[in-house]
Amino acid sequence: MKHRTTSEWLDILSKPSDIPHELLSECRDDINALVKGAAEDTMFDFADGYKVWQIYYEQAVKNQNVNLSQASSIWMWRLAIPSIAIKDLYQQCVECLSAYSSDNNYMAAMSKVASMHSKTSRISDSMMMYEIHLARNKNDESYWIKYMLYCMENVDSTSYGFADNIFERMCRLCDLGLLNMSFESWNRYFIKRNASPETIRSLTTRFPNSSRALQLVVKKYSSEIQKLYEFRTELECMHPSDEGTQRVLEGILWRVNRVPSSITQTPEISYVVKLVFTWASDLSLTDVQRTCICTFLRFKLSHQLLDTIHSFLHLDRDPASLIADDWLFSLDICVASLDFIDAEARDSITKLFEKCHASFYGRPEYARLRSKWMIFKTMYIDEDKKYPMDDIPGVKKRAFSDSNKVSAVNSAKRMNSAPHASGLTRALEEKREVYITQLDFNVDSDALQRLLSKVGDIEAAKIPLKRNRAIQGRNNDGFAYVTYMLPESAEKAVQELDNYELFGRKIHVVLADAGKVHTRTHGRKPKQIRFNQSRTVVLLNVQSAAMSDIKHKIEEIGKVTKYEERPDLHTVVAEFATEKDCGLAGLKLDGFQMAEGGTIRLGNLAALRKTTKK
Repeated sequence: MKHRTTSEWLDILSKPSDIPHELLSECRDDINALVKGAAEDTMFDFADGYKVWQIYYEQAVKNQNVNLSQASSIWMWRLAIPSIAIKDLYQQCVECLSAYSSDNNYMAAMSKVASMHSKTSRISDSMMMYEIHLARNKNDESYWIKYMLYCMENVDSTSYGFADNIFERMCRLCDLGLLNMSFESWNRYFIKRNASPETIRSLTTRFPNSSRALQLVVKKYSSEIQKLYEFRTELECMHPSDEGTQRVLEGILWRVNRVPSSITQTPEISYVVKLVFTWASDLSLTDVQRTCICTFLRFKLSHQLLDTIHSFLHLDRDPASLIADDWLFSLDICVASLDFIDAEARDSITKLFEKCHASFYGRPEYARLRSKWMIFKTMYIDEDKKYPMDDIPGVKKRAFSDSNKVSAVNSAKRMNSAPHASGLTRALEEKREVYITQLDFNVDSDALQRLLSKVGDIEAAKIPLKRNRAIQGRNNDGFAYVTYMLPESAEKAVQELDNYELFGRKIHVVLADAGKVHTRTHGRKPKQIRFNQSRTVVLLNVQSAAMSDIKHKIEEIGKVTKYEERPDLHTVVAEFATEKDCGLAGLKLDGFQMAEGGTIRLGNLAALRKTTKK
């Protein structure tokens, strides 16, 4: 039954013949049920609620035959509720129960009623003092709060009827402009009371810019996203902008992300996250915006994800004002989303990379952004097509002459003919590497490459920085070496750049040889495999022809983690995953007779190491 004020109920019940049919149908055309519902609805009106109850009393007690127990129960129910007319009600109760004085339970019923009246009378007197003060000072908000808290603590033990009634009266005075109701009043009420949807809607209307008001709504309804979605009209009217907004928005996203990613509430989740993103965008809360984008990625909402990324990157802004870190984050998300988006979305991401190229080309951040493009292109683009971000900025393509092409082809053939040789060794053999000394300590890699690239294309450049690493302002150790693509370029560098003045100091450029190249790797002995002695078995006297059979037998015994054959020493070394397998291998293979002739013997790992060193 719809809640109505006391005055509305009095108007309805004063003319029983004119009661609306719709209202009676709610009570199944039972006038007694209607009157009882009206009494329950107005029971917590301290000033006038007893008037409706009087009508119910006339209907339920006087016009019907009820026994002492029923009459006592009805009066106990009413006398438990404080009222401005509590004394008059008690007097009517005594008169009513006196009619049952011959009943054996009369004295017990009167005793209970008197006890209840005594307690309720004291509370009614206190409430009367509050009512008298508020009648004179309707705009005293603090006193209204005291009155409401008093009712919560002393009257509303099982329900908050009086508190609700007082709060409704405060709202009506606020609507009339007679009371300036602060958010603290609402907060006090919400802490104690399970507010109705109407109260929630009123809250969002009165405090649209308060993050605390938004937090109260979220606390009440965020356990189910569907319920929060039902308040979308009220939420759209809110524009939280105070200092606590970020924390509240993060709390909403935290609750959304507690929902399993396989959930089917796509419209609700999409709406809530999009609304949070809008609020965060208005306040430039970048961290919250990024969390919204990650939430769309988690739920695999591809179209919402790309729309949000476009809004986040502000594509309509001047390119000079775009933030590289935001683009790096967004491009990472785009690459991560490619597993579940469609072809249309991939085309949209490709256009986003083209916009990135147009906005950041020539800026220092371009290299990092281009790396995202290379990942995207390698993994998801199959067609052979030229894209803007394919070219490396600052590197010009040289037009090779026929002689240079022949030289490059021959160089490639020589490189391919010796696949075992390292790149450094090949460059030395082909005389494509130059060695630069007497460098000024302020010379960095970019400055050196700009100079040396004037004579030819560079394959690699290395400026060691080890001795001077801890000295501020120093970018090298005084020397460097550069590898050219062609030997002719290296010779030209020696001829033209030797004694060239760089940063106020003449550098010395010569063709590199093994004695002038630092940090070399050629000429080293191959790194030996390190075995765990407790899990390693050494087999001696193994013929070269039998090593494959022995390996097969070793693998049958247990899991082998390392294995090495030494044909020159007729030895096999095997490391097992466990010491137990190692022991079994020793027992089974020690003294094993090979088909090729000879008997296997167990060896010692330490002795084998000494033999290898010699």
